[in-house]
Amino acid sequence: MPTLTILSRKKSRSGSGRAKNEDAETTTAKKKKKKTDQAPDDSTEKLWKTYKKLCSDMQIPIFKPLEQKFDVIREEGGFLREVHVGEEIGSTAVRAVADALRMENYGGIESLRLWRAGAEDEGMRAVAQLLAGNNSVRVLEFMDNRITPLGCELLSSSLPKCQSLAFLRLDHNEFGAEGVRQLAVGLSMNSTLRVLSLAYCNIGPEGGQPLTEILIYYQSKLKELNLQGNHLSATGVVSVLMACRRTKSLSKLSLADNQFGEEPEVLEQLNFLFANKSNLNCYDLRFNAICDVGGRCILESIKTQKHVHQVLLTERMTKELYTEIASICRSNKPGGKKKKGKKGKKKK
Repeated sequence: MPTLTILSRKKSRSGSGRAKNEDAETTTAKKKKKKTDQAPDDSTEKLWKTYKKLCSDMQIPIFKPLEQKFDVIREEGGFLREVHVGEEIGSTAVRAVADALRMENYGGIESLRLWRAGAEDEGMRAVAQLLAGNNSVRVLEFMDNRITPLGCELLSSSLPKCQSLAFLRLDHNEFGAEGVRQLAVGLSMNSTLRVLSLAYCNIGPEGGQPLTEILIYYQSKLKELNLQGNHLSATGVVSVLMACRRTKSLSKLSLADNQFGEEPEVLEQLNFLFANKSNLNCYDLRFNAICDVGGRCILESIKTQKHVHQVLLTERMTKELYTEIASICRSNKPGGKKKKGKKGKKKK
């Protein structure tokens, strides 16, 4: 009888183990079934169908690189996160893409980069309409697309409604100071943008005032401003530098190739920023007429300012002066050049 009792206990433990295994298998099966039962997200496929239909209605060809992206997503899953165009496709083709994204209220798109796509103002109109109802696009690049002040006005009107845009690049569109005025309407109260690039946009001295309006907004989070290749001259540059006094987040400023030089008012504003704006670390002043006089002024200003990490200049000054400015900036950078000393001998 004792033997039977022992065997009975062993059997009971074994049965308990099997029961646990069966319960675990049942739970796993239920989880798998639940996962299988979930309907797959079909928003990307709907977007593809809408885009194809729009292309057909507009009598334009489908953009092949975009079709290939949809094929990859169809095979591997995921979402259409970016649309990058680097060739001339025309404003109608740009409108087909933007309209499809808007009509499907597609929330997966994060980046729109259109370089030399021939979008023009009508393409910008479609993108602006998309942005007005979208809070997923973080990056918008509209480079060399023949945008005029009208396109700037269209974009500006959508910016207050788009709370996700952090990076805006409109380089090589010659909309001038009037285009900046239109942009300032939407950007002068914007608290989401981190990077703004308006390089080679034919902005003259009159553009200084609307740029000031963009910079001085008290809730602005702008960290980088690129104005390279315009012709602000000393008048416009002084306006921008004075506005930088009131910025709280700007850390990088490019005024390269803007047709100014060693004007006293320019050097005065630069010296003030070097001395007082600890958040503004990087200055790009290349391709302007800053020679020895301006170089020596800049050198004296930054010698004791450890927050100045970069001052880019063109070699119009003496080599020694140019090298000394560059050396100070390198040593100021976090993790920059440190003087090496000889190791001392351990005391016995």
